[in-house]
Amino acid sequence: MTPAQQQWHWQEGNKYALECMKALLLLNGGGALALLTFLGNRGKMLTTASADAIGYALIPFKRFPCAG
Repeated sequence: MTPAQQQWHWQEGNKYALECMKALLLLNGGGALALLTFLGNRGKMLTTASADAIGYALIPFKRFPCAG
């Protein structure tokens, strides 16, 4: 394979990888938005234990924010 062909394949592969990352971030953001909407609608119906459990589940999202 010539260097020009290798470069073309590298560029095309990066395009697919970038689109995949965009889709993953979109799906991840949609899930977080749905969870926050659900929690906002539940309001005071949440118990302290369930609110604590949800808070612990969201800790990884606070530590590793995605650049949007």
